[in-house]
Amino acid sequence: MATKQINKLNRQVRVAASGQSIIEAVVGIVLLVFLTLALLDVATLIICKFACDGLATKAARVAADHELSDEITPKKAAIDAVKRFPKSNIITFAKIEDEPKPVEVDEQSDHLAVRVSIDVRIPFTVPFLPDTVRFTSESIQPWIAKPGNQ
Repeated sequence: MATKQINKLNRQVRVAASGQSIIEAVVGIVLLVFLTLALLDVATLIICKFACDGLATKAARVAADHELSDEITPKKAAIDAVKRFPKSNIITFAKIEDEPKPVEVDEQSDHLAVRVSIDVRIPFTVPFLPDTVRFTSESIQPWIAKPGNQ
């Protein structure tokens, strides 16, 4: 009699242990999915920050290549460079910042600065958190086409 009761208890323990293993596996997989999505969001934000820095550098270089007396001013050249920046489902908007000055041109110095901002849509949003992020970058470049540099 005692062996039958021991065998019955062993079966119950094994069934409970296998049920616990299934629950642990499901919880682990769910947590792994959320962690993976969070890592993808962080990677997207890092890549978009680099894209914003690159856009600011490109706009400043294009602006630095135009003289103030040209038909295309440095500001217009920078705006055109930003307009040509490819938009996507993630990077939804790019512009030259209006405040304090979009393109700072100091005729006394040998450089100019351009401020650019982009709006980034986060691919996997979390409830109660914003679904877009705005990055702003500034680039200072030497003035290539400044009058008197030739």
